[in-house]
Order: sequence, then C-alpha cells, then structure tokens
Amino acid sequence: MKLIIGSYRGVELVQRAIASLERNARGITSVEIVDDSPDPSTPFALRDLALTNVDWTNERELPMWPTVHKVGGTGGKGYNAAMRAVCAVAGADMFIFWEEDFVLTEPVDFNQLGWDLQKHPDWAQIALQRGPWFPNEKAAGGMLPGLVQRLGIDRVQLRNEDGYLTQRGTFTCNPAVWQRGIARRGWPLGQWSEDKMRDRLIRRGYRFAFAPGVRVMHDGVRSGHGY
Repeated sequence: MKLIIGSYRGVELVQRAIASLERNARGITSVEIVDDSPDPSTPFALRDLALTNVDWTNERELPMWPTVHKVGGTGGKGYNAAMRAVCAVAGADMFIFWEEDFVLTEPVDFNQLGWDLQKHPDWAQIALQRGPWFPNEKAAGGMLPGLVQRLGIDRVQLRNEDGYLTQRGTFTCNPAVWQRGIARRGWPLGQWSEDKMRDRLIRRGYRFAFAPGVRVMHDGVRSGHGY
C-alpha cells in the first residue's frame, strides 16, 4: 500500500517517522512525501534522504524498505494546499497518510487494515490511536473520551464493531488508512477543513474507525497555518 508522508518542518522528523515505520510496519509498498516547508531546499534534502534509504536511528541500510518514489513541495502555502496535494497524489487509491511528527510505537500490519476497510465500505478510514495531546483530552483521560466529552455521546456515536471503534465525531489526519476513493474529490477549502471533510463524508454515508489501543506517539507543536 502507498504511504504518503506530510511534512513542513524539515528533514529530521521525516527521518524519525520513517525509522519507526521500518521497525514496526508491514504492508508498505511505496512512499511519497508532500512537503510544505517554506524553505525551497527542504524537498531537495528529502530527495537526498530518499536516495540514501537508511534507518537514521541506527545508521544502517534498509534493503527491505521501499524506495521513496517522489517528493513534492507546496512551498509553505499551508495545510489546505498541502492536503489538496496529498489528495492529488492519492487519487482514487486506498493509501496510508502519515504526518511527520508521529512515531509508530507498536507493530501494525497495514495490509490487514486495508482488508478490513474493504469489508466495511462505509468506513472512510481506519486511524491509529495516539495518546491524549490536547488539554481536553488529557483532562478526560484519553483521545476518544475527550472527543465524546467535547461533542457529546449522541454526536460521536462511539461503537465497538468487528474489533474496531467506530464513530461519527472526527475524520482525522493523524496516521490512518484512507478508504479507496476518499481522496478523489479533493480536500475542502477554508478554515477548519478537517471538520469540513468529516461533514462531507458523513453526508455521503461514511463513518470513521479507530484501531484498538494506542499505536503511535505524537509530540509535534501545532506551528503550521491554513488549517
């Protein structure tokens, strides 16, 4: 399955993310990077990273890790522009989206997630849970309890289904496998675009799933623009 990494802070976080995926992920067959750094040299540095193809944590060659096939830059235009580029790269395919400031901490078979998405065509994505990050999530004791507390249980409609937690409260750009065809219509324009994407998909009859357990660590600072 294709992995698309979204970045804008330079090379180091991408190096770290790729190293964690190489250690813990199965089922990734190709990698593309969409970089929104305002520094025009960053896409070139990421292309160099693609060519060296090493685990930067242990400084060793990765013969089994797929080659980074393409690095595209959006020139610091912001989140909206970057996500439109991600959708253009994905087209109608099922794919994995990964923001640069996430680390995969537990083994994940993305082939299995893809098969489970195929069995549930009304799920727009299967996302990986992170620990609580926003203040309301920390106060509630977790990401999903924070979501229910913020939006209400009737809005979120959290359910256990076939080993996953499904809900209608959020479409996330945290690490996730996106259902085939979800990116084909592109990314919404304007502020709070992630919420607009959720509302668009709900109108089309989709729901959203989380895999069980915390599988990723997130420690980035929300320093971008154009969300």
